[in-house]
Amino acid sequence: MSRHTALPAVLLAAVLWLPGVQAASVAAPAAAAQHDISRMAAHNKQLVDTAFKQWAAGGSGLFDTLLASDVTWTIEGSGPFAGTVHGRDALVDKAVRRLASRLSTPLRPLHWQLWADGAHVIVQWEGAATARDGAPYRNRYVWIMRMRDNKVVEVNAFLDLPHYTDVLQRIPDTAARVGSP
Repeated sequence: MSRHTALPAVLLAAVLWLPGVQAASVAAPAAAAQHDISRMAAHNKQLVDTAFKQWAAGGSGLFDTLLASDVTWTIEGSGPFAGTVHGRDALVDKAVRRLASRLSTPLRPLHWQLWADGAHVIVQWEGAATARDGAPYRNRYVWIMRMRDNKVVEVNAFLDLPHYTDVLQRIPDTAARVGSP
């Protein structure tokens, strides 16, 4: 093969080879980024699972453990107890203590399932307690949480609001401050 005819062959080989190089150079960072997202999801899922295990076993402080102090918590739905609360302390005062003060036993998760994708963790759980009037309180919840720096910064909470509302309206609030889960 002469020098003249070898040049097109080299150019053809380069043209055929370059897309593979470009694909590999794009695929490697994309795979690394996907691995980082998967690792973050697994870490966030583990944080939430550990907190729920401690809560189910009788521990308290779930909200202090998981929530950022500036969390935005939205109770989805309609009615007097749906809406958005800004800040962990406001959430505990407006929603958590409001329910806990009407219960004679602490609300505990009976079982839960977790899903995670990057910064988001979804927990579907069922909780049970006994109301101060002796009636059982059971509710099912789904919390869609966005996490940052090992803390939950945003939640969209779904629950059986009529059941929650019934307990809040049926049983008078105690004046004593009750601790949060």
